[in-house]
Amino acid sequence: METLTTHVTELLNSNWLVPKHLEPALGEYIISLQKEPEPKTIEKLGLGKDRWLDDDDDDSTLQLTEGDSIWIIDIESYMWRSSYTRNYGVSFYADTLERAYKDPQCKGVILRLGNGMGGERKASYMLADTISRRNKPVSAYIEYGCAYSGHYLVVCSCDLIICSNPTDSVGGIGAYISYVDYSSEEAKWGVVRKDIYAKSSPDKNKATREAKEGNFKLLEEQAETIALQFQERVIKARGAKLTSDVPLDGGEFDASEALSLGLIDFIAPFEGAMKKTIKLANQSFSNQTNIDMFGYLNAPKLKALKGVLAADITEDQLNEALTELQNANLSGFVELLQSLAKDNTTTPPPIDVKLSAEYKALEAQLATANNNLQNLTTELAGYKQPGGEPTRLSKKAEKIEDTGSEEEDQFLSEADIKYRQLLKQQKPN
Repeated sequence: METLTTHVTELLNSNWLVPKHLEPALGEYIISLQKEPEPKTIEKLGLGKDRWLDDDDDDSTLQLTEGDSIWIIDIESYMWRSSYTRNYGVSFYADTLERAYKDPQCKGVILRLGNGMGGERKASYMLADTISRRNKPVSAYIEYGCAYSGHYLVVCSCDLIICSNPTDSVGGIGAYISYVDYSSEEAKWGVVRKDIYAKSSPDKNKATREAKEGNFKLLEEQAETIALQFQERVIKARGAKLTSDVPLDGGEFDASEALSLGLIDFIAPFEGAMKKTIKLANQSFSNQTNIDMFGYLNAPKLKALKGVLAADITEDQLNEALTELQNANLSGFVELLQSLAKDNTTTPPPIDVKLSAEYKALEAQLATANNNLQNLTTELAGYKQPGGEPTRLSKKAEKIEDTGSEEEDQFLSEADIKYRQLLKQQKPN
């Protein structure tokens, strides 16, 4: 039976999105995974009628049906994906989210983080993609902690990012690659390492092989690609909420500054996070009976246009609704709507009066020609004899001789037969 110990080397050699100063702690954490993980539980907070309402709260959007719940999923570790089980790590969180999506009594989810120091790049994208497939609101709550690198890649996909305190921090949007050459240390111990590559595999480990020779260009290109992908994901997820491109440079920001930069949405205690998630659940299309072809769609500006006549919609209202669709990764749908609108407003070319008159004249000529054809067809039918065989016409100068053949006579017309009979009468016996 496999254990986590057999996969420690694999985890240490993976690509991770973590702040550089946390590298030593990352190695210690991965090694600690050899211990049996503690069982994880999901907290489902019931929404009693008045549980989350203060005396001064009269907002009906905070009330949900008795028996409904908000799921709280605690993300307690680095972002990593077990290669042999789905009971731990990101696979467990992703599966739990899928269960929440399928539970009709679950009206929303809160991902609660402590110290989110990042993690394995592919694992972070796996959980972020699971959040993007949601059919109900998902909020991220950073509780006296942080969301750096891979953790921020995950939480930026949520509907809301809420910090518990101004001292919480987020950021680390970027990438770097550490290259370590142990060859000199191995040489001290008399260790000689030789990597033998097949002639048919010239590009195998090319980046690290060139790095050993002092050429880091390929590794730099890899790091740049990873960083750009990370930045693109943040821009797509946060959209118009971002007020500056400064966070894309990779810095880390406390909650107060992050709020002004658009990296988070609120600073509030857990009760406030609960209220905002419940309110979002009722304001959105998250109720199971209101899911449309797009699934869960948080678009209040678009929803406000329901029942409004097209002529009454202002340009600003339309642009706000289109922006919401773009932020929901429906930019293709927006382009389709814009192209249809452009087609519908295109002025048709003016009618050429002269060409129109010529067309009508040709149409009249065609009708006359059809009538003439019908008349000629009727006239031609009149040349047929009652017997059904057409009369064969012959030239006046043509001399028709009597062959006396009865077999030939059957192919003659009545006029020819009569003519031959007259000839016979004139001949002497």
